[in-house]
Amino acid sequence: MILHCNKRKLDATLSDFHKATGVNISMVDASFSPIAGVSGAHCKYCSIIQASPIGKCACIKSDMQLFQRCAASMTVEMQICHAGLMDIAVPIIYKDCILAYLIMGQIKTDYNFS
Repeated sequence: MILHCNKRKLDATLSDFHKATGVNISMVDASFSPIAGVSGAHCKYCSIIQASPIGKCACIKSDMQLFQRCAASMTVEMQICHAGLMDIAVPIIYKDCILAYLIMGQIKTDYNFS
């Protein structure tokens, strides 16, 4: 199913969420291709990890595992990524079909995170 949306308004809404919470958020379609979100919204910690090809690959693998679990369960899924931060995937479902996913992440789970 093709998802039609007002990208400008969706980007603005996701940006407002990010500004209000400090949590990175984006939307991807059912095939995990980006639709909208806060561009370049990696925390400094993630940017350092993703600067290396090995770190970038591990991040992509971690995200794909989360999306695949979310697709299989058709419910909200959370995980601690390979670098120790929490990521959350929320399916957007219409008539038993996943149209897209919201992904939120890079959330510290420990206040003493170093």
